[in-house]
This record gives sequence, C-alpha cells and structure tokens, in this order.
Amino acid sequence: MEGIEVLSRQRVLVTGAGGFLGANLCRGLAAKGWEIHGVVRATTDRWRLQDLGPDVVLYPVDLLERERLEALLKSIRPAVIINAAAHSGHPGDEPMATIFGNTVVSLANLLEASADLNLKRFVHLGSSTEYGPKDRPHRESDALRPTTVRGVTKASATLLALSRGAPVTVLRLFSVFGPWEHRFRLIPAAIRAGLTGAELPLTALGFRRDFVFVEDVVDACLRAIETDESGGRAFNIGGGREIANEEVVENVGAILGMPVRVRPNSFAPRPTDCPHWCADITEARKVLGWMPGRSFDEGLQATVAWARGFTG
Repeated sequence: MEGIEVLSRQRVLVTGAGGFLGANLCRGLAAKGWEIHGVVRATTDRWRLQDLGPDVVLYPVDLLERERLEALLKSIRPAVIINAAAHSGHPGDEPMATIFGNTVVSLANLLEASADLNLKRFVHLGSSTEYGPKDRPHRESDALRPTTVRGVTKASATLLALSRGAPVTVLRLFSVFGPWEHRFRLIPAAIRAGLTGAELPLTALGFRRDFVFVEDVVDACLRAIETDESGGRAFNIGGGREIANEEVVENVGAILGMPVRVRPNSFAPRPTDCPHWCADITEARKVLGWMPGRSFDEGLQATVAWARGFTG
C-alpha cells in the first residue's frame, strides 16, 4: 500500500506541455522522478519534447473539449495538476472570445473536470500582466488593474482558480527566460543577432522588465506542490530586479564576446512596455521558501550556452 501511495503522489499532469514553460516543467519533473502526463493540442509542434522520449506520456486533447478532458483525467487520476496552458504571447488581431476561451474557459473545464480527484495541489501559472503598470514593485495585495486583453484574461483565470480555494496555488510569473524560449522573444532574438551579426530591432530606450530564469520557475512550482500553506494563494515569481531592454542586449553581447548591433526605436512598443515593472517576492520567500537560484547574469550565461549548443 505504501508503494501505491508514493506512486500516486508522484503522478502529475502538465497542460500546455509543448510550450516553453510546459516543456521546462516536464524536464524538471522528470529529473525529480515524477510520472509525467502532458496535454498538448493535436496541432502543437512537439520539438521541445522530442528528446524526453518515454519520460513524458503525451495526450492530444484540447482543454476546450470538455468530455474528452473529463475522460482523460478519470483515466490518469493525477495527484497534481500544473496548468501551463493559455493563449500564447500578446494577442494581436485574434477575436477576444478566442483569447478568453483559450485562457479562461479552458481553465474552467480543467477545474471542473478535476474536482473529484482529491488533488494534492493544482498549480496555475498566472502572469504579472494581471496587475497593470505601477511605479513600484508589484505586491500580491495590489488590486488587479490589467490594461491589455492578455492581462484581463489572465486576471480572470487567476480569480477563477483562487475561487476554488485549496488545493489551488497561483504563481504570477514575471518575464521568464531560458532554454527553449520562442526564438522571436527578446533574449533569443538578441543571442541570434549576436551570433549571426544581424541587426536587432529594439524598442525605445528605458523600457524595463523583471526577468526570472525558467529553472527557478520550475523550482517555484515544486515548492508550491510541497507547501501546504500555499493553497488558495497567489505568489509573485520574479527576479525582484528590473532591467532595461537595452541592458539585456548589452549583457548578451558581453557574454558572447561581441557587441550586438541594434536599431533603437524600430520595434514598436507593446502595451506592457513600461519604465518600471518589478516583482515584490517577499511572500514567495516567506511562505514557499523560494527565491531565484540564479541571478539574471547567471541565467543569461546558461541560456547563451544552451543556444550555442542547440542544433534543433
């Protein structure tokens, strides 16, 4: 009986498993010996997961397909769910109903389908865009005042998740970076420009973000699973330091040993581009015992090293 209990505690379902966050979660969980079941859409490119092989069992199920999702959860009966699924990126011309469906309705289906599973923990990955701009570090006690469609849908999803109380924990992620990130995001684009000598389009100077290395996000998820006091709460997961886009690019060049050529003011700012954007991580440190394991520079060095060696 004890062996069965241990196996049950180690069975985890990761939604959005083919994405940047989901794939890194699968890697981190595999390293800890978890039995991993991943949900991906049938159309998802699985390039981030190809080297994991049998360590992850994948299921091509759309979270909007309520009946298929219920049947899957009844079959797997995970002890833990980590929801890394959401509408990707910062929406452009997509209908708002599509964005809302991919982020909020999909979460509602997942919460309802898992209601009878007696979960140990349901970890939902939220976003700092739920807060909206502030001229000081964001705190979990701050009112949510999102200014983008993405922020509104992510805030709606967080409120829905927290309405379930324990065992739900929300991790509000700031700007996550690291291996397997989408190639058009700032850091991968800067590394690629430095390696190829291409010119990098850049926003106006002075826009700042709070970067956190993806392995530290995985660590935060594991701590949320194991910490009973995390249930029914949201925590900021960020580096606790803001850094300007141009500083990021300069640091990439320093690590590569060659400057990255940039063309400032040629990349249109996004609605979330602000002079200040930073996480207050006091609560994560106090309750989860979490803080970034790597500084921004250390994470950037690891990301550059991965990019140099990646042949996919």
